[in-house]
Amino acid sequence: EKPKGALYLWVRLPEKYHDTAQFCSDVLHEAGVSLTPGEIYGPQGEDYFRISIITPTEQIKEAMRRLVDWVNAIKEVEYLKESYSNVLEKETGILVGAQVG
Repeated sequence: EKPKGALYLWVRLPEKYHDTAQFCSDVLHEAGVSLTPGEIYGPQGEDYFRISIITPTEQIKEAMRRLVDWVNAIKEVEYLKESYSNVLEKETGILVGAQVG
């Protein structure tokens, strides 16, 4: 008989990311949270990652806190990069990220 349920959450990969394996690796190394790339379960899992909720509730809460902190830190860094690049371009005419050939 097929199982009628599972103890996992399937979460869509944030839009700015295009590689679930890299996203899961970054989260593991930078936030200490283990996620599973959905693509290992077949093409229907692409653009998703899986979170196991079989662990004790307190561990899940801690993992989610770390994940939220990690995402917020990335957003802050991106905001600062964008803000400083806009100021630099405005003040110097240098386009940050432009390649000189």
